[in-house]
Amino acid sequence: TTTNGNLTLEAALSASAASSTAILLKAGAGTAAGTTTGGDFINNAGASALSTPSGNWRVFSGSTSGTTEGGLTYSKRYNTADSYAPGSAGNYIFYREAPTLTLTANSATRSYGAANPSFSGSATGFIDGDNATAVGGVTFGSTATATTGVGTVAITGAAGDNSLNYTIAQADGNARALTVDPATLTYVAN
Repeated sequence: TTTNGNLTLEAALSASAASSTAILLKAGAGTAAGTTTGGDFINNAGASALSTPSGNWRVFSGSTSGTTEGGLTYSKRYNTADSYAPGSAGNYIFYREAPTLTLTANSATRSYGAANPSFSGSATGFIDGDNATAVGGVTFGSTATATTGVGTVAITGAAGDNSLNYTIAQADGNARALTVDPATLTYVAN
């Protein structure tokens, strides 16, 4: 554990404990989640650097760009303090870095009284090779109903499960991405 500065692993570590934290490494221990400062994990020992035949290992680090995983196989999570305990077993690298995923809805139009069209959009801000699949997919929807008044209405995006713990932000334009036009009235004279 380091309280400030990098934690560099030059040789392999092995632990036989049957524990979820058979090996627990903390670079920048006590540094708050949401920041990349405090230190990073540097693995110079390679893909077999952490061995826990009967348990699991956990590494806490600052940023994805400052961390050297060295070929380790692991699950990850962002914006995570060093006191976090995952709900499932496995080998993990937890990053204090708090990336923001911005969801931007494509504009859509419909007439008053009509059903909403299918909504779509995009997500930007992925880091470390992640994509929409890594957050359980990205979807877009609206609370507008057929009787929502004429004007603009929000279309909001959502990440499927966000187990990676991205900060989710809506693009400014999402608040008015759906335009509800007046319905066309047809007058039939007698």
